[in-house]
Amino acid sequence: MLIDDVKFDVQKTKVIKPYTNGNETSGKHAIAILYEVTNKGSESIDPDRIIDSTIYPYQKLKDSNDQLTENLGDDLYKTLNKGQSAKVTRIYQLENKKSPVLLQFRGSGDNQDLTLNIRK
Repeated sequence: MLIDDVKFDVQKTKVIKPYTNGNETSGKHAIAILYEVTNKGSESIDPDRIIDSTIYPYQKLKDSNDQLTENLGDDLYKTLNKGQSAKVTRIYQLENKKSPVLLQFRGSGDNQDLTLNIRK
């Protein structure tokens, strides 16, 4: 998915059980999402800030979409120049294990949505 000269690719997802590694403090399941971020523009970017300001995760519930809370993830403290890529993980607390996760990518142009079905 290309948003404002940044390519986002969801590489991998994994459901994490409550009170296990990566989800130690939550009594709910979480989902870990590994993103690959590639800078296609001419200006340097910070992949952590780009993910946090562009991707809005929701869980599609029966009557609404609830925005997911980020538990934790890795911070790279890295700058990407044109053509460079980095992999960044974000972990979000789930409301349940059955409803799909909706990633909404917001940029200066049109918004784009990607739906992830949760696998156990």
